[in-house]
Amino acid sequence: FVRAALKEIAYSIKWNYDILTEVSATSRDYVWACGGGFQSDTLTQYIANLLQKKVYVKEGFSQASVFGAAVICNQALGIKDSFSNMVKVIEPADFQEETDLYEEWKKTQRFFSDFSISSEKGVLV
Repeated sequence: FVRAALKEIAYSIKWNYDILTEVSATSRDYVWACGGGFQSDTLTQYIANLLQKKVYVKEGFSQASVFGAAVICNQALGIKDSFSNMVKVIEPADFQEETDLYEEWKKTQRFFSDFSISSEKGVLV
């Protein structure tokens, strides 16, 4: 169950990443990540594999909202940040199976999106 939840999150991130890169292409071989979900090495590895990019996670930034609030408060008070500069780098592995599962996931998402839209009109697909 946990693995399925992590894959759902990773696939959703990949879906949104692909949409963003259609609007604003990037040639970097890495992405930055932060937030509580990135405490999971498994989730981070899934994302690296799906994006085929290195994922950088700065140490101590698992709670991105709290960190952001601390930065703003420190700036307002004129306090110099003393946060860690350590970065964990997750290298992508070439897992074709993961890409195939992602493509299946997209088909399922489209099916339910189409079904939902058609159902609202009183037509079953």
